[in-house]
Amino acid sequence: MSKQCVTHHFACDCREAKFKELERENAAMRATSRGKEKAKVEKLERENADLLTVLEILAKHSCHTGKAERDYNGQVAGTEVTDSDAIAANAMALCRLAEANRFRIVAEYGRMVVGYWPENDPARKEAQP
Repeated sequence: MSKQCVTHHFACDCREAKFKELERENAAMRATSRGKEKAKVEKLERENADLLTVLEILAKHSCHTGKAERDYNGQVAGTEVTDSDAIAANAMALCRLAEANRFRIVAEYGRMVVGYWPENDPARKEAQP
């Protein structure tokens, strides 16, 4: 802006041109910011998926899986059911995996969590044609 602009009214051409330039800069900065945020969210989603995979592997190794002998509390006789062995860390892992739809809980009593991995889940097998 020049000294001449000081004496003009608020909508002078010089000021309007400057406002347009600032609006363009603002739009460019917003677009850059959105791109960075999107990339950050995608990175966090990938990291979360990786952590869930590791948690699932650990839970499958640590939790007890065996044949249900009878229908009981959502368990179906003859199916491979998994429980946390009343270990708090296992129970927490199974609950977190259930939130991510990687495990289905059929019964939960404090540290004891009982349910099915997707490949053993009779509810999923019934839903398939």
